Amino acid sequence: DPVTGTPYFYEPEPLKTCPSWFRMYAGLQNTDDPSLLPGIGPGGAYNYYVSSPNASIPVPQAPFDFYACKSHVCTPIEWDPVNGAQCDPNYQNVSDCYGDCPTSEDCVPQW
Repeated sequence: DPVTGTPYFYEPEPLKTCPSWFRMYAGLQNTDDPSLLPGIGPGGAYNYYVSSPNASIPVPQAPFDFYACKSHVCTPIEWDPVNGAQCDPNYQNVSDCYGDCPTSEDCVPQW
C-alpha cells in the first residue's frame, strides 16, 4: 500500500505449481467506494480485490462485531463475554477502523 507500506495479500490458485488464476486483496480506506466487498480474503480482513478474469468472486465472511488494526489493516477480532474485546484499541464500526488503521498503532492483546 503506498500510504501505509503494508503489502497487499496475493492469493494464487491453491495447490498448483503453475496457478491458473490469482486474487490480490487490499483494505480501502474509502468505505463509500461502490466496488467494496467487505469481509473478503483471509480472515475476512479485506474489503477490495482484483483478480485474473478466470478467478471466482470471493465469498464474504459473516460480519464481525469488533475490529482492530493489525499491521495497519482493519481486521475482525474476537469478543469474549467475560473478557471483552481481544485487543485494544478496538472498533465496533468498521468504517472507523478503516479510517484509523493507516496511521494507528497495532492493537494490544487484552487476553
